Amino acid sequence: MRPALTKIAADKPDMIYMPLYVFAAGYVVRQAKDVSGLENTILLGQNALMTPDMITAAGDSVVGFRIALVDLSPEVFSPDYPKFINTYVEKYGEKPPQAYHYLAYDATKMALAAIEKTMVTDDKGNSYIGRKAMRDALYSTKGLSGLSGEITCDQYGDCGVFHGAVYEFTDSDAATFEPGKNPKKIWPN
Repeated sequence: MRPALTKIAADKPDMIYMPLYVFAAGYVVRQAKDVSGLENTILLGQNALMTPDMITAAGDSVVGFRIALVDLSPEVFSPDYPKFINTYVEKYGEKPPQAYHYLAYDATKMALAAIEKTMVTDDKGNSYIGRKAMRDALYSTKGLSGLSGEITCDQYGDCGVFHGAVYEFTDSDAATFEPGKNPKKIWPN
């Protein structure tokens, strides 16, 4: 990556956004520290890099590396979220392995509610769900209680409030990985 990074450094960027996965991002982060002109350049990755594997892949160079993704702070979740996490840990012995677990939960809850509204069973016991009926039921979701808060969809099918955040790695020991601590949230404060 040195030739590509050297070419980028010639433009003296303030930031390089890297929508890469762990192996490639680790490789870039390790090499960028040694490229003249990138010493003060912010390196920013995406949600797939919120993992202890990123620390392992980048080594000591991970310190200062940033990730943009959903906000994982407790205050952005519904009051039901801590119970969800405790139940998950009891069942699986670990916290959810990725940042979008609560959105997947909410989407499943929405889909199941829409199926319940729209499913029709014929006299032979066969169940059917019409596509338009399902779409209309999803779009008409109002006031559904989810882990992300109250879910209400607009006419375009946008059903939630997105809370974005930026996190920064503070330690190169993979054992210290804990979202909110390492990496720690640096925006919004």
